[in-house]
Amino acid sequence: MYPNQGGTDLAVQQERKMVTDYGDPAVTGGISVFSREFDKAYRYDGNDLGSIYSPEQTQFRLWAPTASEAKVRLYPNTESESFEEFVMTRSESGTWVLTVKRDLDQVLYTFVVRIGSNWNEAVDPYAKAVGINGDKGVILDLQQTNPPRWTPDKPSFVSPTDAVIYEVHIGDFSLHPESGIRHKGKYLGFTETGTRGPKGILTGLDHFEAFGNHPCAASSGSGFCKSQCG
Repeated sequence: MYPNQGGTDLAVQQERKMVTDYGDPAVTGGISVFSREFDKAYRYDGNDLGSIYSPEQTQFRLWAPTASEAKVRLYPNTESESFEEFVMTRSESGTWVLTVKRDLDQVLYTFVVRIGSNWNEAVDPYAKAVGINGDKGVILDLQQTNPPRWTPDKPSFVSPTDAVIYEVHIGDFSLHPESGIRHKGKYLGFTETGTRGPKGILTGLDHFEAFGNHPCAASSGSGFCKSQCG
């Protein structure tokens, strides 16, 4: 318990009466979700989970073995409360599939599943991009997102689990008065090289480079932005 300014105590832990629905056992043939048999029966090794875009069509695949029904909702923009809804078809290894035959570039989407008697709407965990606050996935033509002079030459990357991911705030990256960066608190601060702090310490982009080539996400603190460093 912690006292607040009004003199009363605030509980940092609260008991909640919530029931977790693991779905109708008939959907999984009576196999418990906690068993090794479940892992074996519904293991999916494909590389097409999420959305696969082309100008002619977008293919969706969702892993939801305990779901009785699954749907895709398409939103025209991040603020819209209206949507198109498409019913998915049960497929192999507990997955659900759908193909929408039109160009969905920059359309937002979610998955909706029925687990037992409950309907749940959620962002695609395999989404390649998301909207504001990450509550909807975004379908993108990734060929159009490549910056000028983009080449296939990249550092060797044997396993995704070896990656070290940085999340950097635009302001925090360069605002220190002795960072040696001219464009403090601005996107241009990420373009400066050769910057030094007190006693010659590496700052900015040189600081990242010294750690090796790793992905990083640059956040402005509001709205949606993304950047690739390294």
